[in-house]
Amino acid sequence: MATYSRRERVARTVEFVIPAPKPFGACWTEIDKAIDAATEEWRADRGLAEHDVPPDNEICVMPGDEEVIVFYEAKGGGSDG
Repeated sequence: MATYSRRERVARTVEFVIPAPKPFGACWTEIDKAIDAATEEWRADRGLAEHDVPPDNEICVMPGDEEVIVFYEAKGGGSDG
């Protein structure tokens, strides 16, 4: 008898991509605008009020080769609801 279980998870990630070409990178104001837009959509996705603040780990920033990505995982984005 097996002593393990199988799980499959599908998630929908919403990304805001800011160009950051070398050698100068992205302007902080553009990153700030993307974070604001992601926060607004995150609230709407969860049906929250205008001033509700996301927990620290809900909206993330990641560097790309010539871009900066601001992203969050959408609620109900996959088959696990």
